Amino acid sequence: MKWLEIIEICSISTDRALLEKQIMTLANQITVGDSTCTVKVFKNGFVDTDFSIHLFYESENNHVHRSALSEQIIAAFKNYGIINHSLWIQQR
Repeated sequence: MKWLEIIEICSISTDRALLEKQIMTLANQITVGDSTCTVKVFKNGFVDTDFSIHLFYESENNHVHRSALSEQIIAAFKNYGIINHSLWIQQR
């Protein structure tokens, strides 16, 4: 089964460069350390300080739940503004 976690960061920070650097550092650490997860980072096309982190998984287990990794990301960035977390299961 393939599934995706999306963590949206809607930041109130005006220091976009610092936030982006921290997100990219985290994404690079995940990519190096966790071979079960593929990470992609997106920047909002209209709001410079909004980012979306996508965690792609593939597993044999049919039980999908919020990952420990997403919990860590949410905790790391919760002071920046609004965090939205969603979980998606691939149908085809």
